[in-house]
Amino acid sequence: EKNVYLREGILVSLMKVDEFLRKKGLCLFIRNGYRSIELQKAAIATWKNVDVKRRFSHSLYPPHSTGGAFDLEIFDIRAGDCLKTKDKEVDGIYPYQELEKRDNLDEMWIEIRGNIRLLYNLLTKPYVLEKDEVFTSNPYEHWHFERGTRHAKFFSYNRYKVIYDVIESNVPCLH
Repeated sequence: EKNVYLREGILVSLMKVDEFLRKKGLCLFIRNGYRSIELQKAAIATWKNVDVKRRFSHSLYPPHSTGGAFDLEIFDIRAGDCLKTKDKEVDGIYPYQELEKRDNLDEMWIEIRGNIRLLYNLLTKPYVLEKDEVFTSNPYEHWHFERGTRHAKFFSYNRYKVIYDVIESNVPCLH
């Protein structure tokens, strides 16, 4: 069994969302949280998209290494599986904003968009969470959310401040 490590404040917020979802027969399924710098570099090495790989491989502040980022999905308790958020047949992953703009989607992509929309809205809007608890979403990874990181500040157009730096003593940190 794999352990996932999260900062306490993030866990408290996710527990609120999970409690809300359980009333509807769903729950959060957290795939990843904190990753050491070494594990983050190993993960990036497996990525196939060269442009994305290049962009993230040089970061001194990978969000997962701050403890302020996590990857998750919504799990349907009755069905025993995560809600569909991509087409496994064509490895179809679209940025969330791209799916929102498209109006010529077939039934499968409408379902996928709805599932991504549910996850996105629960975590980034003050619906279940308070305004200061919401997370920032990575527009290229619908499963990735963060709060208090440099990437969260960037993706939110500087609306949120940086709270967390990497949890590694040998990496320079700015305060």
